[in-house]
Amino acid sequence: RFPRRPRIARGDLLAIYASGSAREYGEGRVFAIEEAVSDEPEPTGHERWRWEVGTRPLVSVPLATAPTLRDLAVSTRSIGRHSHIRLTDRQGELAERAFSEASGAAERAFRSGTTRR
Repeated sequence: RFPRRPRIARGDLLAIYASGSAREYGEGRVFAIEEAVSDEPEPTGHERWRWEVGTRPLVSVPLATAPTLRDLAVSTRSIGRHSHIRLTDRQGELAERAFSEASGAAERAFRSGTTRR
């Protein structure tokens, strides 16, 4: 959900940031990638979060192993000022690589029976 109408279209990929993760883990974390399935944002009727976009999950990882904002070359200041930001092509490539590595690490931990918090 978004306070202002976002410029998001069907097929766009969204990197989902865990608000408050910097306090818990020392750095802000991005824990999921989702694909927009709505043709355009829809009004919600909610006073604060006026717009929403339908999404489908593509990949998610535990916060402990999730990529950091730094891994994606995203400034922490940009996140603090906005409900969402548009990633550059380079940041998108970094996100793809980071999620590939993080999901592999999560799978290995699951198979070995060890998980980190």
